[in-house]
Amino acid sequence: LDLQEKIEDYLFHATSYIVNVFNFRCLAVPAAASDNDLREVAKFRSKNRLPVLSWMHPDSLATISRSAQPLVGMANNRSEADEKYMQSIMDANAQR
Repeated sequence: LDLQEKIEDYLFHATSYIVNVFNFRCLAVPAAASDNDLREVAKFRSKNRLPVLSWMHPDSLATISRSAQPLVGMANNRSEADEKYMQSIMDANAQR
């Protein structure tokens, strides 16, 4: 698996909706995530900041994704969309 193949595991979404406070031109997210998935995940994250690819090691292809905290709260809330999205990040990062 080379760097190009690894990057292809991520789809670069244009951020034309209000998920992103900082107005980046694109966000690196797993290709498996649809725009609707991203909206649902953002709703469950503080300040609508969804997890995105922040860094990829050029040799090992290990990645770091960053985001705001999930809005779990005192009621121990869960989000199926958020859990599915986090699994897709792990799947995209898995060594093959």
